[in-house]
Amino acid sequence: MYQMLRPLPAEEERFARLLETLRCPRCQGTFSFERHRQKQPGLGIFGVLRCACSERPVLDAIPVLVDKPLVARTHWSGEAETRGRGAAELCAMIRDGRGFEALLDAITVPIVAPHRLRRLLPLPDSIWESEPLLRFGGWLRQRQLLSRLKKPRDAQSARDWLNLFYGRGSPLSGALYNYFFHRFTQPRYLAALSLFTLLPPSDKPVLDIATGFGHFAHHLQNGEVPHPVIGLDFNFFPMWAARRVMVPKASFVVADATEGLPFPDGAFSGVTCSDAFHFMAEKTRVLEECDRCVDNGPVIFTRVGNAQVLPPDGPVELSPGSYRALFAGKTLRMFGELDLVKSYLRHLGPDLSHDARPDELAFDKYLSIVVFPDGELPPRPSFERWPHCVGVLGINPLYAARPRADGGLDLSLGDMPSKWFALQNAAALMYLPQRTTITRADLDAMKSGQMTPALGALIDRFVVIGMPSGYATPRADRPSRSGPSNVHEESPVSAA
Repeated sequence: MYQMLRPLPAEEERFARLLETLRCPRCQGTFSFERHRQKQPGLGIFGVLRCACSERPVLDAIPVLVDKPLVARTHWSGEAETRGRGAAELCAMIRDGRGFEALLDAITVPIVAPHRLRRLLPLPDSIWESEPLLRFGGWLRQRQLLSRLKKPRDAQSARDWLNLFYGRGSPLSGALYNYFFHRFTQPRYLAALSLFTLLPPSDKPVLDIATGFGHFAHHLQNGEVPHPVIGLDFNFFPMWAARRVMVPKASFVVADATEGLPFPDGAFSGVTCSDAFHFMAEKTRVLEECDRCVDNGPVIFTRVGNAQVLPPDGPVELSPGSYRALFAGKTLRMFGELDLVKSYLRHLGPDLSHDARPDELAFDKYLSIVVFPDGELPPRPSFERWPHCVGVLGINPLYAARPRADGGLDLSLGDMPSKWFALQNAAALMYLPQRTTITRADLDAMKSGQMTPALGALIDRFVVIGMPSGYATPRADRPSRSGPSNVHEESPVSAA
C-alpha cells in the first residue's frame, strides 16, 4: 500500500554490513538484532537492537542510537523543536507491530501558522504555538505524509520532501529550504569537493557526520572514485529522506557525535563533516572519536565558522588560533573557503604545501581543517572530470528558464532566492553566468546521455550540474524572493 516504503534493492545486505560495524556509544558493546513483523504490509526493516546496557529501535533500516527523545533539533543549538518519543516507547511500538506509526511520528514536523497569517491575525505566539494548534498541525502534516508515502519512490523528488519539511508552514522553514535545495553549486560545496579529493580509495566506508539530506553522501557514493558511505546525524527525518530519495545505496545512523561515535576503532577510511563542527560544544570529544575511528585517512571539517568575523554563526564557534590549538600535536592544514573554491575551479585539490597561519585566516568567515592522523601529507590531487557533474545531469536549479521559439531555453540567474542566500553565496557569482542559453539540440543530447562540446561548456560554467535522479520536479518559473525557482531536465550522463 505504501509504495514509498517498499524495501530497496540490496537493503538486507547493506543493513547486515552496517550492523557488523555498529557499537553501542555508551558501553562500546556489539548489538544483536531482533526483527519484528509489522502490521502494515510491505515495509522495510524494523526491529530492536540490544547490547549489554540498552535497547535501541531500528526504523526503516535506520538505527536510532540517541538517548534523548527522537525529535527535530535545530541545526544551530541542538535544541528540540518538536516533541518526540524515547527509545523505550519506540521499541515497544515496534514489538507491537506499530513501527509504521512510530516512523510516521518520527518524520512528522507539525504545520504551524505561517507569518502572513500571523500578521493578519495578530494573536500572541502562545496561542499560535499552543498544544491544540500544534496537535492539529501535526494531524494535517501526517495526512500529507500518508498521501506522499503511497506514491512510488521514483515519483518523488527531493524538492517535494524539502518543501514538505521546510515549507512556510514548518517551524524549521526560512533559509533552510534554500540552503539544502540549492546546495550543489554553493561555494561551500565546491570547497568541500576540492577537499574530498584527499580521501584515499578504500573498501572501508567514509563517515559523513551531520549528513543532513545526504548531498555529500551522494557525491562520495557516486563519484569517479566511489566510497561506501555511512551518514550520521542527530535528526531523523533528513536522513530518512536521504535514504529514500537522495542516496538509496548509503547507510544512515541517528546518533550525536558529541556523545561518542557508535563504531569500532579504525572502521573508516576517512571522516567528513560540513557546516557542523563549529556548532559542537564538545569539540575535543568529537576530535578524539574521529581519530579513534579512522584508519590512517584524513578527517575533513569544512565550512567551520570563524568567531572573529561577524555575524556569529552559533554560540561556540572559535577563532582560527583556537581551532588550531584544539589539534595540538596533529598534522593538519587550515584553509579559507575562497582559496579552496579557486583550487576547485582550477581542477585541483587543496594546496598542502602551505600551512596557513591564524592571522592569514583572520578575515575568512568560513574555514576548513584537514587532519592527517598518520602525519603524512599526500601530493596535491587534481582531477580531469568535474566532481560537480556526478549523478544525473540537469540544469542548475538556481536558473529560471524561458522557452525559445527554436525549442531551446533562455536561462537567467536573476535574483538569488533570498537576501541571506545571496550574502552567504556571493562568491558563486565568480563562476555562475547571469544569463545563458541552452539549445534544443543540447537539451536532447542531455536527455539521451550524449556529451557534446556545448554541453561540456555548460558543465564548465555550472549551468548544467549532476544531481541525484529525480532531484527536482521539472518546472520553469521566474525567480522570486518568495520561493526559489527551478528547471530540471534529466539526463543519464554521469561522471561516475
